[in-house]
Amino acid sequence: LPRKQELGQTKKINNKINNFCDKVFNGFFKFFRKHLFLIAAIVLFIVVILAKACFVPYSSGDFNSFLKPWSNFLKENGGFAALKYWPEFNSNPKCDYPIAYATLLAALTYIPLETIVSVKIVCFIFDFALALGGFFLVKEITKSKFLSYITLYVLFFLPTLFLNSALWSQCDQLYTCFALWALYLILKNKKCWAMVMIGLAFSCKMHIIFIFPALIYFWIKKKITLRSMLLIPLTIIITWIPGLINGVSAFDMASIYASQAGNYGNANYGSANMYALFQFSRAYTHINYGAGILIAFAMVALGLLCLFHFDVKLTRKNLIYVATMSALITPYVLPHMHERYFFLADVLMVIYVFTFKRKYYLAILMQLSSYLCYTQFLLRDYVFNDWLKDDTVPFASLITLFIIISMLYEAKHLDKVDDDFSKVEPRLIVENEE
Repeated sequence: LPRKQELGQTKKINNKINNFCDKVFNGFFKFFRKHLFLIAAIVLFIVVILAKACFVPYSSGDFNSFLKPWSNFLKENGGFAALKYWPEFNSNPKCDYPIAYATLLAALTYIPLETIVSVKIVCFIFDFALALGGFFLVKEITKSKFLSYITLYVLFFLPTLFLNSALWSQCDQLYTCFALWALYLILKNKKCWAMVMIGLAFSCKMHIIFIFPALIYFWIKKKITLRSMLLIPLTIIITWIPGLINGVSAFDMASIYASQAGNYGNANYGSANMYALFQFSRAYTHINYGAGILIAFAMVALGLLCLFHFDVKLTRKNLIYVATMSALITPYVLPHMHERYFFLADVLMVIYVFTFKRKYYLAILMQLSSYLCYTQFLLRDYVFNDWLKDDTVPFASLITLFIIISMLYEAKHLDKVDDDFSKVEPRLIVENEE
């Protein structure tokens, strides 16, 4: 009898242990299945960060020639206090970035890290914020958890994002991040905050002008108002406050944009735009005298007319289409463009293909075009070394031209029914039962 009792107690204990283990096991896999995409996103994010961290010690030519001497000057002259020297920067080379970026560099001088480490950490942070913006954009438009997470994963591993931040130490992800969140806020009918984001983007880099034709179209279609657009210059002026406190005049901070535009005289600087196809010295001279800018205005206006011709309604999906077209055509027709000026188009193209769920090859071709231009400058080598060599950038320009033509053809297949996302849906009135 005692033996049977002992075996019965042992069996009860074993059953309790088995039940507990089953609950833990089932609970774990239930949680895993429910949050599979989120867990995958966290794992991939850690992998990307570790991969980028391997390249932190790498310093590009631009970092050694510009960011490093600028940061050293700020550190040696008191951090924020050194902003007073920004208009007449007593260093070689002179800085031609807006005062907001100078303020960011000044803030980084107070962090007890090497300059290259602190600069790249900021780049990585905005890489993540940019990917998150793409995630919420696709989720807001498609309502698809799967597509929004896939967009996030792709943006994590996008080659141009990796090269731009991890190797190049450039800050294109700053204005692109603000641009994506501005589009998201427009979708959420928060026009004023969207324009604040555009103002912050312009405060980081003037390259946000690539999306200005889209803003004009949004305004014509009454998705944003002229009153809200006034917040763009107001936000820029607010970012001037650190400079004003340190004695920098408003004129100097405003003129930095003009000086930045005038620093580069060649018609093309390794960019995959149309001037890569016309590298003739005599033509370049006349382009640089202003013909290129006039041609660009005409081509951008022609692009807007195409949108009107095809009666492109500004639905949720079409908003991404218009923004992507703007980020594509504007740098393609403008002179004096550098190889990384299609960065915004690279990101928006990924969001576009996942939003419309078609023509995924366009995102691949866009990456190929930018990658060809990046490597020939950043790594001083060619991807197709035995084939293209000096024709690499013109070949990339043809790829970009094909993408633009494909996108223009797509205009007649867009949604023709306006979902009118700017209007708040009426609340449902539920009558009380008697």
